[in-house]
Amino acid sequence: MRLPKEATNLEVLSTQNQRAPQHVQYCLRLGRGFISRLSREPEYTRLREEVIDLEVSSTQSRQAPQHVQHYSRLGQGFISQLSREHEYMRLPEEVTNLLGKSTLLDQTARGTQPPTKRNGGHLPMRQRKPNLFWVSAISPMAVVAVGCLYAYLGHGEQHGIAIVGDLKKGLNPSSIHYLNFDSRYLPATIRAGVVTGIISMVEGIAIGRSFAIIKNEQTDGNKEMIAYGFMNIIGSLTSCYLTTGPFSKTAVNVNSGCKTPMANVVQGFCMMLTLLFLAPIFSYTPLVALAAIIMSAMLGLINYEEMYHLYKVDKFDFAICMAAFFGVSFGSMDIGLLLSVGLSLLRALLYVARPAACKLGRLPNTSLYRDTEQYPETMSLEGILVLQLGSPVYFANCSYIRERILRYINEEDAVTEYRTEHILLDLSGVASIDMSGIDTFIELIRVLKGKHIKLGIVNPRIEVLEKMTLAKFVDVLGKQAFYLSIEEAIQSCRFTMDTSTKEEALGSSKTEDVV
Repeated sequence: MRLPKEATNLEVLSTQNQRAPQHVQYCLRLGRGFISRLSREPEYTRLREEVIDLEVSSTQSRQAPQHVQHYSRLGQGFISQLSREHEYMRLPEEVTNLLGKSTLLDQTARGTQPPTKRNGGHLPMRQRKPNLFWVSAISPMAVVAVGCLYAYLGHGEQHGIAIVGDLKKGLNPSSIHYLNFDSRYLPATIRAGVVTGIISMVEGIAIGRSFAIIKNEQTDGNKEMIAYGFMNIIGSLTSCYLTTGPFSKTAVNVNSGCKTPMANVVQGFCMMLTLLFLAPIFSYTPLVALAAIIMSAMLGLINYEEMYHLYKVDKFDFAICMAAFFGVSFGSMDIGLLLSVGLSLLRALLYVARPAACKLGRLPNTSLYRDTEQYPETMSLEGILVLQLGSPVYFANCSYIRERILRYINEEDAVTEYRTEHILLDLSGVASIDMSGIDTFIELIRVLKGKHIKLGIVNPRIEVLEKMTLAKFVDVLGKQAFYLSIEEAIQSCRFTMDTSTKEEALGSSKTEDVV
């Protein structure tokens, strides 16, 4: 075997690249451990012999237990994978290529993007030289400064250039005495508060999670919402603007290496000094400069690649995205938010009102039962129909579930020569059920009884079983109709079918004797 030599080469390769990025060294360690496990020839040989013996024993005895045959197939697949030399012989070459691309991988780990066709295959300066990130960060400030100087020195207000105008320096005084609970203003205030609150919460949490993913950290949504609420309550007492997690300031903090909230304290102190002493200087800022800053920021918020990705993956998500985009562009932020949230709720209701249900069949030579549409090789069971429900059963979907079950029975009777005598419902995916769902099952029992079909329940969850017991559904159906597994239920159904067949045969023979 050449595996020990390959492992040695990989060891030398990883030793020569001790200064490689941490994620590259991690990949090297994984590859070295993988090859070292493969290179243990005694264990490999012994495992192969045991699997071959197991294969021979299972082949010689066709009536071997199913779990023995199952493990034999698993062992054969495992050995066949290990015996493909081209699969693991390619690993050192892939690790070498990974080392050659360490610079690109390191940039990806820091959250930057690889070269794209839009920039000619070259990284932007802020990605090629991350230490110069402050150049792009202060560009809005430079635009404001240049605009102020131009408007001040050239008397822009006299030549038709609109400027901000007079700005009062100092901090806002307390505005508690402005609180007004007049019914004329409450509707507009509540509407604006709900919309802006949702927007600020969603924006802040989304920005926090995006940067937490880059830094491999975790965020606590409850703490985030408490912080936003506390800041907005305190800020509203002095007529402050809506507070949320800004993208630009967060990006600057992350690139600067800020680790604690002390960075926000320093920024707040600098902003306070600006309001106290430098506010009049910004009175000469041209409005066109502010518009340019806003437009450049808005263009950066439109992610065309993400929109195309949504279109390829999920058309409904793309429709929600377009509804929000056009609603904000041609209407208002309120309209865009209402359209997107409304479509999202509509999709959620459709998923809940039309839950997924599937017919299960047995995989050949196993005791596993899978969806017949996903696995066409599954075998149907004579006289037994196994259905699986995958969502909670309550008033919104119980009628649909009942109709779907009866439709499955009619379709099964139409395509098979034998009549359905037992129907088994796998409730392992049903997390909850309400009284409407239980009443639907009781009604289903009556309908199936008229068709001489028996109902069985397989593996219900403890919450569902408790509600069924309290609602007397267990007494109506019978404790013997509840099973732990599908295999146990099928064996019980087959025993019942064999017993009834023998009784019918015995009854017919007695009738012939009497005749």
